[in-house]
Parts: sequence; structure tokens; C-alpha cells
Amino acid sequence: MEKANDKILNNNSIYEKEIKDIVCQAIKDHKPLYFYYESGSGKYWRKVEPYLLANRKEGEKKAYFTGYVYPEKGRIRKNENDSQGQYLIDKIDRNKFKVLDETFNSLKVDYKKIYGELPTVEIICRVEGLKVKLALAPDLTM
Repeated sequence: MEKANDKILNNNSIYEKEIKDIVCQAIKDHKPLYFYYESGSGKYWRKVEPYLLANRKEGEKKAYFTGYVYPEKGRIRKNENDSQGQYLIDKIDRNKFKVLDETFNSLKVDYKKIYGELPTVEIICRVEGLKVKLALAPDLTM
């Protein structure tokens, strides 16, 4: 007999897989994401160019994606990675999450944070084919 908690866990697993699949496709298609996210820095709608989807190898081993966060009026970012955000998949509400019908063509965060050595994560998918801004990396075109 299946317990209620088992049902919730199974639904969460299906839900997380669906979000991961959508994020991976957005990464491949170079499409920004728009979603509502609650974190220590506040409860905001965010527009993000996703560059990398990965599982953490340490701790709770949660899946997350990272990328360039578009600035918002009235919101002051506190951290030094001013233009890069990380978002846990299990904190995203599927009903407040969509892929935008526009594309991006250049990497807007530090090249090493996407393509460098990343020993603490297992990469699920990573953006390819983007121009790299000179201020962020050597003269490279991916």
C-alpha cells in the first residue's frame, strides 16, 4: 500500500524532472526564463538567461541552474556576483515559471563559472555556441 508521503515524493520527482527538462531545452535554445522565486534576497519575479544546469555533489545534492540575471528596477543586489544567480529546481513553482519567446547570443557572466573547473557539481547541461564578451574571458567564441 502506497503511503501519502511516498505519493508526494513521487510527484515532486516528476515535477523536478519536468522543470529540469524545460530548463535544459531553454539552455539549448538560448531562451531566457521568467519565474517567481523566494530566497534570502527576497521574493521576486526574475528574468534569467540560463547557462548551466547541474546537481551539487556535496550536501543535499540538489539540482540548480545558474545564469545571467537581468537587473530589476527598485531591487538592489547584495552579493558580489551581481549579474549571476543560482536557483534551486525544487524551489520553483511550475505555475509561476515560463520560457520567454526571445533568445540571447552572448555569455554575460564570468566564463570560468560556466566552462571552468567545477569540481563540486555534476553537469546536466550547459549552454553552447555563445559569443563570450572580452571583459569576461580571453578572445573566445564558443
